[in-house]
Amino acid sequence: MYEKIFFKNEKEYTKLFLELPKLVYKNDKNYIPEMQSEVANVLSEKHIFNRFLQKNIIILKEEKIVARAIFFINSDGDKNGDFFGTIGYFEAIDDAHGVKLLFDSATEFFTENGIKNVYGPMNANIWNSYRLMISGFENKPFYSEPYNKPYYQRLFEENGFAVEKTWESQYTQKVDITSGWFQKYNAMYEKFRSNKFSIRNSDDFNTDIKNIYEIIMESYSDFLLFNKLDLESFLYIYQDFKYIYDKNSTKLAINENGEAVGFVIALPDYGDSIRKFKGKSNVLKKIWFMLTKKTDRYILLHMGTKRNQNILVSLSMMMENFQYLDHINVGCIGAMMGDDTSTKNVSHQLIDSKNQYALMKKEIK
Repeated sequence: MYEKIFFKNEKEYTKLFLELPKLVYKNDKNYIPEMQSEVANVLSEKHIFNRFLQKNIIILKEEKIVARAIFFINSDGDKNGDFFGTIGYFEAIDDAHGVKLLFDSATEFFTENGIKNVYGPMNANIWNSYRLMISGFENKPFYSEPYNKPYYQRLFEENGFAVEKTWESQYTQKVDITSGWFQKYNAMYEKFRSNKFSIRNSDDFNTDIKNIYEIIMESYSDFLLFNKLDLESFLYIYQDFKYIYDKNSTKLAINENGEAVGFVIALPDYGDSIRKFKGKSNVLKKIWFMLTKKTDRYILLHMGTKRNQNILVSLSMMMENFQYLDHINVGCIGAMMGDDTSTKNVSHQLIDSKNQYALMKKEIK
């Protein structure tokens, strides 16, 4: 006997919603638990995107939870201004009937609200976690990486979804600046930089994050389902970066007029330390994290340039970061690069392994 339950902030159902990942990822040493307090806030619509219509759902089988999700209607719209639906916070055991009940409920909800295009997994919009891991499950995930069970793609496809776009992350165990690849591109970078611009490390998080905001809003505007954020919302989303970012691996490209025209952020991967939080965060845990955090790899998480900038601006910032990562003797992950990412093919010679991801889409007839 299956049962679908829609709810808002009832404690009983919130508890079941939060407990499901423990069942799905039981004994999975790679899984980095979600922060339960943050998910609970979303369930009760205490989040910065609460202007979006949302519906929380759990599916029970014989009174035990088998699937969960939050349906969102993104009223910021796509590039054509059309509202679209997203299925976020999706988790499920491999139960075809229970998952079908969830997806059928999603179709009914979106149809009632005039939505034609539905994407998933996506937690409301691209500024939150989205994408489905489709390969690379043997690799240890990095912090903020999409992670799920291999059967999730099948569950989406069995319910009318198809791959809309793919990305990949490239793993490099050791950056070798003595390699022929590095020497070739570094020579191009040195010649280009000397005449056109300079690259500096981040001086002050609160100042530089505002420069980065301006560049992101311009350089990411062609991304699938991009919605422009106001500065206040952007700062809220990225406020915790200041506790983990490394000034030496956060670079800005400055042109001859003193204007920031590009940036790259490579963050230490503290996934192993955060995994030990087990989804719970408090003051003592945060203090423990600050005292014990360590990593052997960095995540090249965000990079962008203003329009009409030479690709060598991006390449130059990468070269600077590679030199730093070689100096501190850590590996590098080029995170979530789309098929159209200009530096993706440049760096393919550095790859030791890679993970792939997809965003799924369903068109409601």
